[in-house]
Amino acid sequence: MFIISCWNIWGLNGPQKQKNVQFWAQKNNLDIFGILETKITAANITSVQATLAPPYWQFYSNINSNPTCRILVGWNPHKLQLICLHSSPQWLTCEATHASLPHPIKITFIYGHNTPAERHALWHYITRESSLNTCIPWLVMGDFNAIMQTGDRIGGNIHWPRHQDDFVTCISQSALLQVPYTGIKYSWHNGQHGCNTIQKKLDWVFDNSCLFSSWPATNATFEPRSISDHSAMIIRLRRPNQHSHSPFKFLNIWTERSDFLTTVASSWQAPVIGNPMFQFTTKLRRLKSVLRKIHLQFTNNITDRVARSKTTWEDAQFYLDAHPTSDNAKIIERSSAAQYLQLCKEEESYFKQKSRIQWLQLGDKNTSFFHKSLLHRQVRNVIHNLQDDNGTLVHDPEDIGKLTSIYFENLLTATHPTLNTDITDIFPNTITEDYPLRTLTATGLPWNARVADIITAGQWDFPRDVPTLNSCWNSITFLPNPNYEDNCEWKGQTSGVFSIKSAWELLRDKRPVNNMHQLLWFKGHIPRQSFILWLAGLERLRTMDRLHSAGIIQNTSCSFCGTYTESHEHLFFECQIPRSVWQMVNARANITWPCMSWKNLLQWASTIYIKKSDVQHTIARLLLSTTVYQLWYERNNRVFNNQHQNTQNIAEAVFQQVRMHITAMEFSSIIPASICDVWGIQQSPTNSSPNF
Repeated sequence: MFIISCWNIWGLNGPQKQKNVQFWAQKNNLDIFGILETKITAANITSVQATLAPPYWQFYSNINSNPTCRILVGWNPHKLQLICLHSSPQWLTCEATHASLPHPIKITFIYGHNTPAERHALWHYITRESSLNTCIPWLVMGDFNAIMQTGDRIGGNIHWPRHQDDFVTCISQSALLQVPYTGIKYSWHNGQHGCNTIQKKLDWVFDNSCLFSSWPATNATFEPRSISDHSAMIIRLRRPNQHSHSPFKFLNIWTERSDFLTTVASSWQAPVIGNPMFQFTTKLRRLKSVLRKIHLQFTNNITDRVARSKTTWEDAQFYLDAHPTSDNAKIIERSSAAQYLQLCKEEESYFKQKSRIQWLQLGDKNTSFFHKSLLHRQVRNVIHNLQDDNGTLVHDPEDIGKLTSIYFENLLTATHPTLNTDITDIFPNTITEDYPLRTLTATGLPWNARVADIITAGQWDFPRDVPTLNSCWNSITFLPNPNYEDNCEWKGQTSGVFSIKSAWELLRDKRPVNNMHQLLWFKGHIPRQSFILWLAGLERLRTMDRLHSAGIIQNTSCSFCGTYTESHEHLFFECQIPRSVWQMVNARANITWPCMSWKNLLQWASTIYIKKSDVQHTIARLLLSTTVYQLWYERNNRVFNNQHQNTQNIAEAVFQQVRMHITAMEFSSIIPASICDVWGIQQSPTNSSPNF
């Protein structure tokens, strides 16, 4: 679980507020917090940050885009890493990463301007980012200075200006979902009294469907106001419980209990604080717990309950039979009978709901509808007439029976032409599992016969009464040896010993070896990079041309040049930017590659760089896979995150990643001095592992 918070503090220059913020962060064990409307100047921001959290905490702010700091974000680097992606006077977007997170999470802290015209830039930014973050978990939170509907305010101007629709339109177009919350609804209070009091819900927490699917138990809490006119928001990113209960299923038999409506009303009427959707889901969840208790007490293991109740009733009957004049025995017998019949009814209802729900939906109780349904099925299945070979319709039931009998006699007794031997070869010889046993019975041997039963005086004594087995007997060309114990031999290899490798060689579909595997799977390869190179070699990356052919997108322009169609051939390395990166990396690594198409380049490399122990060949393969991986990573950043790097930075990232990987590898031979000079490493004097 990760805890993120946001709070419009309404000024943070005073030491008392700074102390309160520090206490608030410690009390709620926050991992990330965003402070809005801090009013801190650039000269004081460092000193203020030192008072808000422990010394190891780190901070981002939008002080560079505004005279005073409007948004200040702090995070605990011991729990996660945070990178600032975008900032402006109205927003600050970060990317949070952690080893336990399957994907990075984007978090946007919002502090909207007070005037509608100034907020247009904010609505445009949210709409644009939503289209880029469809596959990335995204959390949007803060003071939007806007409301969604008239019910989000109390007091003040009752009119609804047209500009207030901008916020609603933005959230709708962005496909953002409001995070379920508890606590204060009207997060802002103007501090006035009486009829001058105005309350509004200006602070909101939204997420996209990707975050909701990854963290379905996420919820928010709006705390009561304290040192600010705004409520603090605390968001808890929770994953679903891995050890969840079995799925809940409503049983119709519960509705027939006399206390059902009272139980439901008692659970439902208990108050819940929060927005309407949160109230509804909380009440449903609470009601399920109540109904589960009813199930455990009355309808769980219904079949066993019926069996035990029947035994109790039978015992009561025997007791009454032994004490016919006892009033107590009569009461016990009648009570046991009533309980047994009630449980039988509940059992019938339970199994009907599992197998014949359509009848229960109609409210049927095995009365007229049930019998009419059976009658309808019987009438529908009656054969009213048949047509003979002459085209005459037969209606009489006896004639229909005779015609049916004649038809099946002709069908089952007719002679059929012999199948072609080529066709019969496709059918297995073994008709049933018992067929070999029947063949064994024909020899006169028992079904549990052993090999010793067909050995007499050290010679084979095969039964000769079954001609079909003669070929099998004749195939045995060796004599039995009674001096040695029998043993099993595996024909998959000459040693006669079974191994998984030999079984695999017998079963697998053998195909010519693809030389490209030497570029992908070699000692020291980086798995994720080799995987991307493998997909690129098969042309299975989701490039724009493939997405267009699948009908997913319309624009096929390359994300690097924006001119040509993005394909594998264009991306590796016909496009100017990828080609420049490729040339810069190879020039710096002092490796020469021919100028040819993508497919031809892979074929050439798979025949040239094939030596397993050659350091230069290993580096060349690493260079290819790392370059392809980094280019694909940069392409995705441009498409989904609207982030761009120049060619020098991309090439430097490739070079440094390969260099770092080389220093961690162990080579069987000494690395040449020329390679050490190129990569800025030095050979270890004790082994073949390079050092910085």
